[in-house]
Amino acid sequence: MIYFWENRVELGVSLNEMYRSIGGTKQGFHQMMDRRIRYNEEMIYIKDLLHQIRENHPTMSCRAMYYKINPSTMGRDKFEQMCKELGFIVEKRIKNCRTTDSTGVTRFDNLLTDLELAYQSGMVQ
Repeated sequence: MIYFWENRVELGVSLNEMYRSIGGTKQGFHQMMDRRIRYNEEMIYIKDLLHQIRENHPTMSCRAMYYKINPSTMGRDKFEQMCKELGFIVEKRIKNCRTTDSTGVTRFDNLLTDLELAYQSGMVQ
């Protein structure tokens, strides 16, 4: 439909005939075009914002950027998908630092295994 609309003069096809053939209306088509234009304008704006944010915060996640920008034309998952397509995803770094190293620990025998303990009632210490 968009192709016909953009090339309506060269094709010589009436758009009214096209609307009837696909079962749509002029109003529906132009509402779709308005939504698409608004989406493309916001995409350009968001792309510039993402570049600015990435300069100042090189490790900020896409989800944090979504909540910071809060775009009106897309949800969180679509925004994250767009960031992935544009190359703004920050890969997780695997930390090799471990705080516990038990290779040099000395193990001691349990000296209480065979010991019987006697209980005396009434004695207070």
